[in-house]
Amino acid sequence: MRSGFDISELYRRIDRLNVHSDREFTCIVFSDTILVYGVEGWNKYPSHAIMWLIEFAQDLFYNLISIDVHIRAYVTKGDFEHHKLRNIEFYYGSALIDCYEREKKIKCTGVFLDSRLAPLSDIFHLTKYDEDSHFVHVMQHLRRTGLPESAVPRLPTYCCSETTRWANSDQSAAQQVERPPWEGSSMFSNSLFCLKRPLAPNRGRGRAFDAPSAAMAASAAYRTV
Repeated sequence: MRSGFDISELYRRIDRLNVHSDREFTCIVFSDTILVYGVEGWNKYPSHAIMWLIEFAQDLFYNLISIDVHIRAYVTKGDFEHHKLRNIEFYYGSALIDCYEREKKIKCTGVFLDSRLAPLSDIFHLTKYDEDSHFVHVMQHLRRTGLPESAVPRLPTYCCSETTRWANSDQSAAQQVERPPWEGSSMFSNSLFCLKRPLAPNRGRGRAFDAPSAAMAASAAYRTV
């Protein structure tokens, strides 16, 4: 961490993440790592589980990028145990080890998904990073920014007439870095999409994420770098 950085502000931002208000996910923070895992009962809804784990990473990304703190996150599925005793709590499992080992091999920042889960991710766009990982495009608005493939090349008249529109679009994308994407008319767009599909019963409503979510026996380790 750079000299003079306000560490307390970093943890204040982590403390207000949406994951803390979700009853079916648990968040553990230690040192420079955030561990998020979901209840095992949601294994039968893997696509929704993946979406929510990625959205928690997306939430962290937007909360920290404006203070120039970058993360590397890895989402996977596997065994994980977390228990609280009288004076201490402990956790262990293959999912935690996988996140730790694979995250160390990724030589860049961003959110990454276990390649075994890639076929189940039907919300976020993915790009293969290596045999074990897929890069997750959490800045979804960028897919709506820039010239479409069919627009290049174009005549100069097209470029001139479109300059203002693309400039405005780029400006909107830049503003998203300072303003989380759930503010405004596109609020909870991923969640609203999932509302159209069959979901598990007894899902709580009226919380920070006011839409059904899903979890599985998975963990996502987010590391600030």
